[in-house]
Amino acid sequence: MGYHISIAPAITRDLRKWFENAGWQSRANWPKAASAIFDLFFAVVEKEDWEAFPRFEEKHELSKGFKAGFVTPALHSLKPKLRIINMLVGRQAI
Repeated sequence: MGYHISIAPAITRDLRKWFENAGWQSRANWPKAASAIFDLFFAVVEKEDWEAFPRFEEKHELSKGFKAGFVTPALHSLKPKLRIINMLVGRQAI
């Protein structure tokens, strides 16, 4: 049917509740966090702007919890040539 299903789902339940229960986001902060995530994905997928990652990470109140193991499966779903990365140590992908 043309669906793309991730082989590496990070969260399989309600994302907002999961992040709020972990203390990483608040209900009031979601509009800003969602906009920052969209901006990151658009920059990487559409513009191949790799500097979008450090810009996103600098916004700690918006990016907390959204790291390589969470973000790269979604990016891979949007653009399959991008690899899934479990974690970054320094600038080294693992």
